[in-house]
Order: sequence, then C-alpha cells, then structure tokens
Amino acid sequence: MNSALRITVVILALLMLVVACDKAATPVDYTHKRVTLTDEDRTALVGAARQCLEEGKIDSSAFSSTLNAPYNKDVFVYAFGAGNRPMHMRAHEKTIAASLEKACSALYTNDRFSRKFKGKMKQARIGVYIMDDLKEVNTRSVKKMKRIIEPGVHGLMVSYKGELGYQLGEEVLFNGWGMKGFGDRDRVSGSGMEQRRLERLCRAADWPHTAWKDKVQSRIWHFTTHTALEMEPGGKVFESYRAFMLWPKEITRSRLLESAWLAGRHLAMHTDKKGKLGYHYRPVRDEFAKDKYYNIVRHAGSVWGLFTAYNATGDRFLFEAGQRALTYLENEIKIAEEDPEVAFLDYRGRSYLGTNALTLLSLIEIPNEALTPKLLELRTKLGNGLIAFQVEDGRFYKSWREVMRGGPVPDPQPRYFPGEAFLALVKFYEIDRNEKWLTAASKCAAAQMREWDSNPKQQPDAWVVQAMSRLYPFTNNEKLPEYVFKMVEWHFHHQWGMPEKGKRQAMPYADYFGGADNSTPPRSTPTSARNEANTEAWHLARRVGNAEMEKRLGDSVMAALWHNSVDQFRPETSYFLSDPEKALGGIRGSLISNDIRIDYNQHFLSAAINGLDLAEERYGVGELGPLSSGKIIDVHKAKIDPAEAAKQLSDPTAETEEKAGEGEK
Repeated sequence: MNSALRITVVILALLMLVVACDKAATPVDYTHKRVTLTDEDRTALVGAARQCLEEGKIDSSAFSSTLNAPYNKDVFVYAFGAGNRPMHMRAHEKTIAASLEKACSALYTNDRFSRKFKGKMKQARIGVYIMDDLKEVNTRSVKKMKRIIEPGVHGLMVSYKGELGYQLGEEVLFNGWGMKGFGDRDRVSGSGMEQRRLERLCRAADWPHTAWKDKVQSRIWHFTTHTALEMEPGGKVFESYRAFMLWPKEITRSRLLESAWLAGRHLAMHTDKKGKLGYHYRPVRDEFAKDKYYNIVRHAGSVWGLFTAYNATGDRFLFEAGQRALTYLENEIKIAEEDPEVAFLDYRGRSYLGTNALTLLSLIEIPNEALTPKLLELRTKLGNGLIAFQVEDGRFYKSWREVMRGGPVPDPQPRYFPGEAFLALVKFYEIDRNEKWLTAASKCAAAQMREWDSNPKQQPDAWVVQAMSRLYPFTNNEKLPEYVFKMVEWHFHHQWGMPEKGKRQAMPYADYFGGADNSTPPRSTPTSARNEANTEAWHLARRVGNAEMEKRLGDSVMAALWHNSVDQFRPETSYFLSDPEKALGGIRGSLISNDIRIDYNQHFLSAAINGLDLAEERYGVGELGPLSSGKIIDVHKAKIDPAEAAKQLSDPTAETEEKAGEGEK
C-alpha cells in the first residue's frame, strides 16, 4: 500500500471515529419548541393517565389541539401513595398525547406496579410531568453548575455512549436527597447536590457513577417541567412547583391559625409517654434521629411552642403533650447548693443559659390549669437562676460551670443564649411585676445596644429584637424602638421579595419569596426565626405610631409566613411519602430538604400566632379549613381562656368561636 493510500485510510478512519463519537453523544433530535398548558389540559392529562392505570386503556377525546400537536420532548407519568414509594415511566413520541399513552401503558404493564398499586388506585395519586426548555450544560464543574441548575426545579438529561438518562428536578424531594443524615453537616446543597444528582442519574442508568464527567462520550442538559398533579386520589388537579404548592399569598387569620396548629400537632404526635420529642425526622426514609443528636435547648423551646399553640387554639392534645414534655424538663431541674432560691436545669451534666431561658419561657407560657404550686416556685427560682448567669454590665455567662468559676465572661458572647435570656426576663416581668426582672432585662438591653454599636452592619439576634420590642411598654425608653428598627433593616435587606433585597439581586425562583437569603435555596428556620423578631417589631411600630415601619414590617412578616407555609407538609403536599400522616403539619428544613426538626415547627408557630392580628388586618378572618374546623377555636380572638375553649370543643353542643365568627371579614 503506497503512502498516499495509507494517509487516506487513516483520515477516513479518523472521520469515522469522530462521526461515531458525535452520534454516541447526540440524543434524540429535541426541538426548542415550547408548550403552554391550560388548567383544562392538566385535568385531561391526569384523567387519561388515571383511566389507563386503572383500566389499561386511555380515552384521549378530551385532549386539546395542544396535546395532539407535534411536540418533541418527553412525558413522565408518576404514581404516588398507597403506602408505596413513587413509581414512574417515561416516553418520547411525536405528541404529548402519544407520549402520555405510551408511558401510561408501560407503567400499567410493569410487574412492580401490578404488585404495588393495582387494586389500590383509590389510595394513589397521579402526576404528569412534561419536559420543556431543554438547555445544554457546557461545563463539568459542579461549582459552575450550581449557578445554573436549581435542585427541585431543573431536571437533568445525560447522554452517554449513545444512551440517554433522565431525572426530574422533583426527584430531589421524592428521594430526600437534601439530607444524608441528621447532623448540620449532613445537609446537601450547592455543588454537593449537583454531584449527588448526577451520580444518582448515572447509577439509575446502569452507567459508571462518574460517566457524566466524560467530556468525550457524555453530554449534559437541564430542563424544566410542566406539572399536573392530583390534590387527592381522583381529585382536583393543580400545578405543583418544586414538588410542593405555591399557596395564595393572601393568608387569612384562620388559615394562619390552622397552619400554626398543624405545626404544633406535629410536635405533639411525636411526643412519647415520657415526654421526649421526636427530635429530627426524615419522612422519605421514615426515620428519626438517634438519641445522640437530641438537643435539650430545642426541647425546651418546643415545650414553650406547645403551650403557645394550646393557648391559641384550646386543643387538649397540645396541652397534654406539653405537660409530658415539661415533666421531662422538670426532672432535670436542680436547686443550687449555694442558694436554695436559685434553680438551674442540668441535662446530662451540662447546664447552659439558653436551656434555662427557654425552660423559664415554658413555665411563663404554661396554661393556668397546669401551674401547680411546685411549678410556680420553680419558675421564680429559674428566674433567679437567669440573674445568677448575668454579670453587672448586662452580659451573661454561657454555662453554670462558668457561673460557679466566676469567670471569665465569654467575649464574644455566645450566639442566641443572651437574647433568649433577655426575652425570658421581659416576659416574666409581664406576668410577675417584680422589679428585679425588669432591672435585669434593662441591663440586657444596654449590653445589646453596646454590642450593636460595635458593628451596626452585623446580623441582629432575633431574640434581642423580640425582647427589646416587648420591653418598651414598661420603660418608654425611646432608644428601644430606635435600635429595633435599625436591626430589622438588616432583615429587609436579606429577605427575598423585599424591595431592599431586590435592589441588589432579583428573585430567581417563585418559592424564594419571603425566604431568608443566608442559604440557597432558602431554609425555613432562618426565615421563621427572623420573622419572630419582625412580628414583635410590627407590634412595636403600631404602638409608637410609626406607620411607614409598620407597613414595611407587615409586608416582610406576611411574605415570610407565606414562605413557611410552602415549607409545611399538608395533605396536598405529602403525596410522595409512604406514610404522609407522620409528616402532617411538619415544617421542612428547606425548599430542597424534607427533614423536620422540632425547632422548625416551634419558630414557625410562634411567628404565626403572633402574626394573627396582622393577617386579619390584611386579608380578613376567613374560615377554618376541613383539617381544623371543629377541632380548634381562635382563643385570642374569642378572648376566652384556653381551658374554656377546650371545654367547648369537647362538648358538641357548645357554641364555638368558629361558628360565632363564621363569615367575618
């Protein structure tokens, strides 16, 4: 063979290799055509899918021209519920209608579907997801991917050696990928989430888990989906967003009270006979955290939350759980050897300021019918204990051990604990006008003002904002509203949906609205904890007649309450869990993490109950929904004792506030 022929053969071989590689990495010829679905389209799609999965046939006569028009992207059909993990099939035909029929038929004839779902379709919910807005990802850097691929919103498609693998954005929620365990470091987000998703996609496609990194033989795309999901088996169809629901932003007083009650109910139903709470729950795995993770500070805060919710609703279930959980705390309270008038809570050999403050708040919030002489005495001694933690300049020791050593005073001060103690002292003075509580609280205020002046750009402590707001009526110190309003300005600049934040950064996704911006996507507890502060500041703004600040705070509070309502598991949004009842009412960790921890519930219900008057002012009283109607009374609006409300609820002949206030606006 002469040299020219050899060169020709080599060139042809190289060309064939290039063509083979391009073909291997090129998916079906997707088009850039977009589609717009109507509510009627969604209802027709889900109805046809249900018919196919129940009867093995499909009636497409109700399909619009849109569903029968050429559309070159995939359709996914999911079955949820009936005590099972979600199942799905995908199809890609020339129209949405044809793709739906093929996907449904494949799912209907699947052996696992037959075992798990057939005969249980009355307990199952159907979802249809249509791919759209497909865009190629031109990087293998997960640090760059996290800026363009949003977990829960964007699906992924990968081609590898001529094969295609798919993953809906919602799979992040369906599979609980936002947490790997129960520790703070077990949260998965950012580049870690992108890597986890891609590796899971590759494994599901039976490829090496690093196949997505192969720049020669793989390509990556992200896409959005049009969704159609049943609210209940065979029920109304809605458009989900990131696997959950974007509720109306007009939250009435009754709707807000129901949400707060549900969060309290979640705490109560996972409080055992000894008073220990189900500290941290991962509902996809149906698994609670082990005892080593148990946090007694958050336990104490949850007792306070249970009593707060009972005092607002009259639900005895909350009261009884709160009593058990308080007993769990009471068993750990010790009397100081040095002073029999001082008590402190010592849990497993440790006594921290925050635990003592929140335990005192529980005993301040305790319903009158549960306040025994013994608890009354302990409450005063715990108040004395907080004063023992305090030094003359208003700062605090962190632990009882430091109190006993006599120093040094922690500098900087521990996070949250001083603010919790400050709030406990103020609220104690509200019910027991002993001047020593007011004196100690005033020292706290002075110390916190000095701390703020040292760095006015710092993130404020939400507990301090609450305490200063509540202290003002007893001192008329005009510096208190001045500092409170300076502090909440920081919140405005770090909350999605607020104009102050919008000037710096546009809101990227609809469910970010109202959320705190300290993580991406927003987490529930930073949002609700700051909102506890803002609700108190709103009441302060009304008291001092600052109409502008009242309006801005009102906007911020309602936005945060909406964001947390999106975070709450309700019957409509727990469809992908095998045991939805165990998650009902729980506030999840973030928009991409399903975990429920006791403090997520407590912070939300506290802010929600304190925001009831604002919700009524903005959107009216409204009516209780079917979950809560006849089970709770708006105690604060009715201006009755919670024990009286509980009595009315237990007596079907009693006239309830819910009936008396029916139709109010």
